[in-house]
Amino acid sequence: RQVHERWTPLDPTTKHVCNNLHMSSATTAAALDQTARARIRDVAIARFGAEGFAAVSIRSIAAEAGVSPGLVIHHFGDKDGLRRACDDRVLEFVRAKVTGSLTDGGQIVDQLGEVGPYLARMVSDG
Repeated sequence: RQVHERWTPLDPTTKHVCNNLHMSSATTAAALDQTARARIRDVAIARFGAEGFAAVSIRSIAAEAGVSPGLVIHHFGDKDGLRRACDDRVLEFVRAKVTGSLTDGGQIVDQLGEVGPYLARMVSDG
């Protein structure tokens, strides 16, 4: 399985959650499931931000995330469900950055980083 180089998780802890060799098979399956879901979501955030929601297919997101299109549907139901999950993650990310920016006096624009293109594209696309 190959993951495209563009994939960069918003949460770096999702990359290696199964490194513990003492996990039970049920725990390992659950951890892999969460990792795949997060990877799909993070790829979708990057692709939707770069190309727009309408221009990106579930199949292309799945290919870049290294999963089957069926797994994307399993986790999110459809493309609109995937967008809702992306929106939720980006809002969570922005809330954390805004809170941090307010407490440390930083600039919010500097804190948005990789979700900036997603926010700009999704706002303009509607």
